[in-house]
Amino acid sequence: ALREIIGKHHFHLVLEVEQLIKELSSRFSPGPEERLLQIVHALLNKCWKAYPQTTSVPSILKRDLQGICDVIFNDERTSASRRFNARYRERFENDLLPRDSSGNPKESFPTTLDELTSRLKWWRTTLRADVDWLFPHDLMLEREAPNLAAMQPQFLDMPSNLVNLESDFDPYRPHRLAMIGRTVSISRRDCQADRRLEFVGMDGKTQLFLVQTAPKRSTERMMHFYRQMNCLLARHAESRRRHLRYRAPTLLPVWSGSTNASGSADNHRGDYLSSSMGSGGRSWLVEDDASHASLLEAFEITYARHGRDVDVPLRHFAKLALGTGMENADDMQTDAQRHDACCHAYEDTCKIVSENLLSQYMYKTLPTCNHLWSFKRSFLAHYALSVFSGNLFIVGHRTPSRLLLSRNSGAVVQVDFFPNYGANGLLENAEAVPFRLTRNLHTFLTPFGVDGGMAVAIGAAAQAIFQSHSCANSRFALLFRDELCTWRSPSMREMLDSKNTVSPSPSVQLYHTPGSFKLRDVIHANARACAIRAIRMHPECSALMADVTSLLNDIVTSAPWRSGHRSAIGDEEEESLDALMQVATQPRALSAMESTWMPWL
Repeated sequence: ALREIIGKHHFHLVLEVEQLIKELSSRFSPGPEERLLQIVHALLNKCWKAYPQTTSVPSILKRDLQGICDVIFNDERTSASRRFNARYRERFENDLLPRDSSGNPKESFPTTLDELTSRLKWWRTTLRADVDWLFPHDLMLEREAPNLAAMQPQFLDMPSNLVNLESDFDPYRPHRLAMIGRTVSISRRDCQADRRLEFVGMDGKTQLFLVQTAPKRSTERMMHFYRQMNCLLARHAESRRRHLRYRAPTLLPVWSGSTNASGSADNHRGDYLSSSMGSGGRSWLVEDDASHASLLEAFEITYARHGRDVDVPLRHFAKLALGTGMENADDMQTDAQRHDACCHAYEDTCKIVSENLLSQYMYKTLPTCNHLWSFKRSFLAHYALSVFSGNLFIVGHRTPSRLLLSRNSGAVVQVDFFPNYGANGLLENAEAVPFRLTRNLHTFLTPFGVDGGMAVAIGAAAQAIFQSHSCANSRFALLFRDELCTWRSPSMREMLDSKNTVSPSPSVQLYHTPGSFKLRDVIHANARACAIRAIRMHPECSALMADVTSLLNDIVTSAPWRSGHRSAIGDEEEESLDALMQVATQPRALSAMESTWMPWL
């Protein structure tokens, strides 16, 4: 109905939007070789995670491999798919298919996790070489999308104008889209291949956007929250002095049902198989910067320069984390023994990985020492805000590949950055460290920068939240309300049930069971917990806690809390910022992290 109303008054605008959406959602998806490379890399990461517990192949890995072989080689519609099947299917099924067509176990399937890891590493190396040979880094728009190359937009705005309504935006002089660049580059990060398009405005300015198929509704909500936080930071004197401002890239859905505001396509808790195989033609435009580099990329470039294998630290940690040897790892029965073995493995792995990798990478990347000093100051401010929001919403899984830093400006972008919810709808994170502050980051920022500039910037951000007329609790509640409503929607339940590789979450039926929390109460509990964590990071924590105790009590007066749930909603004793930083750099806490988190980096 809304489209029909707009079409009556803006017919040409609707035609241009539909043509752009159709081309973006169908012409820029990764090739089958690139998707298989992403899947193999994800399976290899699952093997590294399973090493401290067992040496045999876990049943979940066998199930995933069986599903991948049944799905990825079934497409015979295009010549590229037929070429892909003829090239890889027989060898892939012979190496990694657990059962044959009759359901009997295959003798060629690996019997140990070590053998499976070796085969997956071979496949990753082979697919990387094939992808570099088949897909050049720069493609021609005329070949990839001829209709899009011939398109001459007249009524479309630049994508960033739709969400970034900053103070310098003039609604009477909108920035129109002039054309799309004739070169389509490929961004390859962490074995993912996304097409990067260049949008050129009428004023000559260009913006780069990645075309991605992974669902990003939760990340989009976090970017909207960042823009609200930027308004609070701009109103606070101490934040303005330190130039504190979140980097909030533009994220736009580009499918025919993108006007659906309910976000029913949000399935960020899906597994790597569904995300890598696409999401039914649903694509996203994600603002990007060609100067972005991840912490993992800095590690890989340094190791490649010296001719070393990037998997050596992972392999070394996995062997030592198993205890005395690969063959008797299953005999360890207590968690204390496994933790002691992981502590020893972490300390020994730190000896073979330098703590100056990031410092050397930035020193060789930036032209002068003045650029390095400016970059370090900007990176310190942006990373302080990232640490602040990560601890505020208990965001985990901050692997090195998810930390992007801009080599031009020092801005920090966290990939897949959104809150995680437990079975009862409350925020939870089982990681041992509150945020990522590993050896290379600590060395690059120096102890003076961590204890001085970072701590002061985090305190200034906490002050900005609790300034007068900030409405911080309402902003928190609005974010959690959108998240939880999408999380428990019927369409989300149907989507989860339709995935063979994803079991339905028990939280879907949470709000329909007798005696469970209501949606309103859960929202208030999460907002209250975020407010308490922000207070703990405030410079005047004790005084402010006494002032806002009555306010926090008023938030939950209508919620029938039970004594058994108090620890889940933030009533437990929280730690100060200094204590959080000590935990983030403590070797025993870092050794409890997963191997793919790379705590030694």
